[in-house]
Amino acid sequence: SLPPSSPSIRSTIVVTFGGPPDPKMAGDAARMAEAEKLMKEAKKATTKSLTRWTLDWDSAAGDYEKAALIYSNCGRVPQAKEAYDLAAIAHDKAGNPFLAARCMENLATLLKDNGQSDVAPEVYVKASVFFARDNKPQQQADCLVKAARLVPASQSQQAIQWIKDGVDALEDSDRTHLALDLYRSLVQQQLRSNRPVDAIQTLKSLVKATVKMSQPSAIPKIGLEIIVLCISLGDTVLANREFQELCGVDGFRGREQALCYDLIAAAESRDQERLAELGKDQLITFCTVDVARLAKKLAVPAGPPIQRPGGAAVPASAAAGGLHARDEDDTN
Repeated sequence: SLPPSSPSIRSTIVVTFGGPPDPKMAGDAARMAEAEKLMKEAKKATTKSLTRWTLDWDSAAGDYEKAALIYSNCGRVPQAKEAYDLAAIAHDKAGNPFLAARCMENLATLLKDNGQSDVAPEVYVKASVFFARDNKPQQQADCLVKAARLVPASQSQQAIQWIKDGVDALEDSDRTHLALDLYRSLVQQQLRSNRPVDAIQTLKSLVKATVKMSQPSAIPKIGLEIIVLCISLGDTVLANREFQELCGVDGFRGREQALCYDLIAAAESRDQERLAELGKDQLITFCTVDVARLAKKLAVPAGPPIQRPGGAAVPASAAAGGLHARDEDDTN
């Protein structure tokens, strides 16, 4: 037999038992060891002993956060979750709610990206609470909307409430200009949850917010969406009331106002063909997708036609820009 020092045997042993070590595995092992060391150091900084009488939450928070990042990069989600949770607690005890919020937001994003969207919303909400404590309403609202977008349809009421809370946070801090998009998100969620009456109220709040921000050019489309929703409910009385209220708002005029009037008139006269034609008007295509979809399915209410008194409820701007005028504009 050959002696143990034989080169051929050494070569055979190396090849047979796995070859050279994988650099990536070795690197991951080193990073994991570093993360574990950081976790131990953080725990040590927050544990009293005979030689440590004061707790160093700042140092612990930094170590926990570094460990969380390492775990995340190595794909160790459970360990990263624990580290981020502990980092948020440490930041909070150190008096840094903003940094605690960032930890929760990063954790929520990590969970979402790794197929855990069922638990991510609650973590986003935790982040929003920390942002609120640090007086950061914009970040608070952003996290609430992110949470709302992840919940299943069976939890739509919770999603609606979270978006409402986001709107309130922005309105209460006089950041109405940032709330406009959230109003739209809220309307979308309400319509997809089959809550058109709530959506109408939200759109009315959006009208007030738009007036407050001096954006009259946006009001005609919002008004058109309100009337479409009223008619989709088969309620021409409500549609008339909202129309009259809208006519008192500066900016509600022109072709959208005229189309609103024509929609109500067609519904009252029980003219299904006319209502279907108006529901496909080009102006409808500029409404949000959910409203435009409802407009294409409008049906006249049950009951006999309603005869309007001569000249009743026709604002001058609508009379001047009725359907015939809109058709002429479309052909030019």
